[in-house]
Amino acid sequence: MIIPNPLPQISYALEKSIGLWITFWAIRHKAGVDYKLSGRMQALRWAMTIGFFALTSLPGAALGWARISAFLIGLTFLCRPNFAYYFGRLFEKWPTTEGRVNSIQAQEGSKWAVAYDFEVGGERYGGRDTVESKVAIRERSSAEDAWVLIRYDPLNPGRSSRIEQNLDRS
Repeated sequence: MIIPNPLPQISYALEKSIGLWITFWAIRHKAGVDYKLSGRMQALRWAMTIGFFALTSLPGAALGWARISAFLIGLTFLCRPNFAYYFGRLFEKWPTTEGRVNSIQAQEGSKWAVAYDFEVGGERYGGRDTVESKVAIRERSSAEDAWVLIRYDPLNPGRSSRIEQNLDRS
């Protein structure tokens, strides 16, 4: 059995995608909507793009749907770097810091919406998170003395953070 060379398909997929990529990059760059990617996430993005483009060379007429799907997923990683950010975030452990609770609001069921702020590198950031009642923030009579442990993305602290646990500072 002859194994097909995937390089022509990869280069064809990249060639056909380059115009879309430049267009999307220009729009997204001007709007400032992309998260900063760490080196590992950039490597993940390009590996996924090239890997899925390589799958477009699968032989056989019955696998046309797989080739089209692989092309579209590769195109997504190429044109939308935030896709790599959300996917790579599953594998990275972010640093933590203490945050002060600003407000707590009951949501449906046993969930609570918590607004908080925290400081990283001398800059102040804020965020909102929905937590289960087990965090026990709701047991406080006022939000003024409530502190939480915040897990944040060091490259994008103002855009992405979440409550890790409740802190008792009594």
